[in-house]
Amino acid sequence: MLKAYVGVMSQQGLAVLQPERDETLSLVRRTTQDDFGRVGFWAVLDDTEARCVQALFVGGLRREAMLFLGRSAREMGRLLPSDPPPSVH
Repeated sequence: MLKAYVGVMSQQGLAVLQPERDETLSLVRRTTQDDFGRVGFWAVLDDTEARCVQALFVGGLRREAMLFLGRSAREMGRLLPSDPPPSVH
């Protein structure tokens, strides 16, 4: 099953990857707001691939996790500071 995720990456590799929710979008925005070395992003991943990314990350392989994420994401894009926050319905 495909799911949307948000995260943060830097030159050191993957720093955060969480399922997309209002609070995780806020976390990504706060984390990248004043840190020019970090980039917020969104990605669509299959459950199995997301677990592989998490396993690499937990194992301390942050760069490898970022590379695997880049290769396996169905779609991916950058979250910009100017992007509006999600609307509440």
